Amino acid sequence: EALARLKAATVGKKFVDALMADSDQVIQTLKDSCATLKECISGDVNDDAKLKATTDLTNAITAFDNKMRSVKKAMPSEQTPKPKAKGKAGKK
Repeated sequence: EALARLKAATVGKKFVDALMADSDQVIQTLKDSCATLKECISGDVNDDAKLKATTDLTNAITAFDNKMRSVKKAMPSEQTPKPKAKGKAGKK
């Protein structure tokens, strides 16, 4: 849905494509980190490996959040802008 909104907005198609391509690596890192942590938890792995996997996942989540902030900033607002007041406020 977000991708469709971006493409329908006034931002250019090349910008949207570049933004999404840039996000692909961050998303893949997040998926890989999550899978690694799942393997560590379900397998017979020492605590140091679990700690590293947890740290990697935390870093991947932070990178994902930062990337999604830039995507969100590029998206148009769902709300219609409020009309600007014209003239001076009425006097009593």
